[in-house]
Amino acid sequence: MKALLLISAALFACIPSYSQADRLPANNALESESSINGKQILVLGTFHFQQHKFDKYPQDMESVRRRLLKYEPEIMCVEWLPPSETNDLYNQDYSTRISELSKETGISKDEAPTIVSDLIEKLTCEPENITLRINLANALFISRDYVNACYQWYLIDCCKADLSQEQALEIERALPNKIETYRGALKGHEIEVLIFPVAKQLKLERLYSVDYMSDMQAMIKHCQTFIEEFKKAHGSDPIAESEMIKRIEKYRADMLEEDKNNGTSTYLEKLNSENYAKTVQALHYDFYFAYRNNKDFRIFYELNVEKRNWGIYDLILAAMQANNGKKVLALLGSSHKPFIERFFREWDEVGIVQLSDY
Repeated sequence: MKALLLISAALFACIPSYSQADRLPANNALESESSINGKQILVLGTFHFQQHKFDKYPQDMESVRRRLLKYEPEIMCVEWLPPSETNDLYNQDYSTRISELSKETGISKDEAPTIVSDLIEKLTCEPENITLRINLANALFISRDYVNACYQWYLIDCCKADLSQEQALEIERALPNKIETYRGALKGHEIEVLIFPVAKQLKLERLYSVDYMSDMQAMIKHCQTFIEEFKKAHGSDPIAESEMIKRIEKYRADMLEEDKNNGTSTYLEKLNSENYAKTVQALHYDFYFAYRNNKDFRIFYELNVEKRNWGIYDLILAAMQANNGKKVLALLGSSHKPFIERFFREWDEVGIVQLSDY
């Protein structure tokens, strides 16, 4: 199952929606626009740091963070499953870890959401109260709000830096016994590297997880059937041995190697360029059309690409509406970017801005 999820994340999140691609505006939703009714969105397309050995290259993310701070987003969204979508199919260890932390802290799964609400209200009056923040992080984790739990633990780390050694040790003793294990999935992740520091400086207390995989079980089933049937018919794996996939990976690797001396901020700019979107889309067309006649492939594609992009859009929109927000930053895999931008332009009249504007 984990192998299928990796295939899904690494490959199909990047395939453009062909039933929609022909209707993209000529500028491919990448040119900057002034705000409409004061509403703006900056979709920062990124590569997944943990998958691409980010530590091999200059970690000059501070320049990117400074530019994001100039944009001053009021709402920050990230590509991670929200609590309502986080299930055991996505992370089989998560329920076990929730049970461990629940037992250690005495916070039950049923009580956790109410405790979160109470603690958030208390923190508005006592923002420097680290004990409240520790309890909030624990409750968020148990209520399956993983990103915000890790964000609170990040804020606690920042607080510790300003304390005496004795005070810092006292905080350490108050943290969960397995905190490093609990935080592991976001260690070195682009959310931790880019979003947490910016959100802290902007004094934002909450982030919004906006990935969408409601039909994961069906998606896995159809992907498995597609691969097995192809292997029986052709004796090979349609994904692992695909020349298209090899070409796409080589294109990205060459681009990253080319920019290793300039820094990853330069690479991120290329990932957000019109040229990158067009190149990767062209490479994927052949792959899609090679298998489009397979029923299981089409269903898998629809669930994991078309429906997923619409779901991400809906969750970002919901975050905007819930907060009456004017300026949104969404950190997403780079291949989601043109579609999310087009959805907002065509249906919600939201101005599109780019990293290059700041």
